[in-house]
Amino acid sequence: MTKPLEGIRVLDLTQVLAGPFCCRLMGDMGADVIKVEQPGTGDPSRNFPPKYKDLESYYYLGLNGNKRSLTLNFREDSAKETFYDLVKTADVMVENYRPSVPPRLGIDYDTIHKINPKMVYCSISGFGHEGAPDPNRPAFDTTIQASGGVMSVIGQPGQPPSTMGSPVGDLAGAYAALSGILAALIDRDRNGEGRHVDIALLDTMLTLQAYIGQYYLLFGSEPGPLGSTHPTNVPVAALQCKDGRWVQIQFANQPLYMQLANKLAEMYPDEYQDLPNDPRFATPGDRLKHKAEIIEFLGGVFSKKTADEWDSELGNQMPVARINTIAESFAEQSVINRNMTPTVQHPTLGEYRIIGNPLKMGQEEEYKAAPGLGQHTDELLSELGYDGAKVQALKDSGAV
Repeated sequence: MTKPLEGIRVLDLTQVLAGPFCCRLMGDMGADVIKVEQPGTGDPSRNFPPKYKDLESYYYLGLNGNKRSLTLNFREDSAKETFYDLVKTADVMVENYRPSVPPRLGIDYDTIHKINPKMVYCSISGFGHEGAPDPNRPAFDTTIQASGGVMSVIGQPGQPPSTMGSPVGDLAGAYAALSGILAALIDRDRNGEGRHVDIALLDTMLTLQAYIGQYYLLFGSEPGPLGSTHPTNVPVAALQCKDGRWVQIQFANQPLYMQLANKLAEMYPDEYQDLPNDPRFATPGDRLKHKAEIIEFLGGVFSKKTADEWDSELGNQMPVARINTIAESFAEQSVINRNMTPTVQHPTLGEYRIIGNPLKMGQEEEYKAAPGLGQHTDELLSELGYDGAKVQALKDSGAV
């Protein structure tokens, strides 16, 4: 079966996380992704510690599989001309420089569009190319979580602000960029011309606010730190169990809550037979008014069994889940069955596992290890029709 993006060539001029992950997803789906890097240094994430087997950064290895690596020094005119030749062969370009950098390097949208009007050009930046008062302001995952309001709802009341443990700012930007690129490719096939896809990480963080942000827009109210709870749906909480482990519950509507209440009344008739009719918890509005009470009450109930017992007894029928460690989540049978930790073969590192692509489309998946710096430079220049003398001249000048 043909892969969804087979025949699509992507020029990956990104580094660290959001851009590389977006481009890796396209590579996983069959695109020919060419990672363009600075000679001698490459993507800064190549040097993030620790290094697996003291050779390659764990960070780089996870985000750059299914790509080829080409080195180009844009300070050299010959490198720029080589890149322009490559642009003529490509469908997509992704960059995550500060907005002032691409024009300086001669690789901005207007320049690239003149060379290849069909190119879909995607920019990923902190605040966007259009509309930001200071588009060149530095932006990293945690600072975008701060600017986007996410940190204001994470953690416990009265405690210092917290970030998400996962780099949600960058990852959300990667998925937004992927969606924009795929939509622009469809539009190009209809209309014959590429577009500039302008992704601001701040924008994506606002969309992650979803109902929290919409609640503020309509009612002017901010929830503050939520911990493991929900601002309006009750009961939603992390509850500690008999063994000290925790489960997360989310009984977010009336039928689900009544299912829980009836089940607890059945399990513990001497203690909780009246729970389904308790007027404090009768309706969603009642439960919201008595949020602290019901969470405290359920905390007592869930302390009667271990996390595994609750997960086993309720988890197949109700929204109850043991809070897994990373190792436990990777050991989940569905994760194994869906090939979410595939093994790749590296020429010097041997075999190692990576996190797979969540976009399953029925075809056999193929994962290749992240490339070495400039590993495919000669191969790609040959594909452009450059002879040995021209390739050597580029090397001698420091262009590649």
